[in-house]
Amino acid sequence: MSVEAKKVKMKKKTLRQKIKARIKFKKDPIVLRKEFNELADYDQVGRALINLVNQKKIIRVGYCLYAKAAISPLSGNIIPRTGLINVAKEALKKLNVDTAP
Repeated sequence: MSVEAKKVKMKKKTLRQKIKARIKFKKDPIVLRKEFNELADYDQVGRALINLVNQKKIIRVGYCLYAKAAISPLSGNIIPRTGLINVAKEALKKLNVDTAP
């Protein structure tokens, strides 16, 4: 198989797919919008994140702040994968805000 044929078979990932993959492999339950700045323009990243929110893959927690999402077994609604207290702690930690125990 020639090099050109291999290029045709390989599809480029969309920005949404790249962001989704990064979120999936991150250990942190919280992601900031600025973590994806090197992938594309600010507005493009914003649109991709909004698309993932609409697909119920992530939850918008605050301004430029998103949490990994899961479906609640009780209600069927979208909820953060970790509890709200952990989401708040992790979000403040990512934003470099000191908290008391």
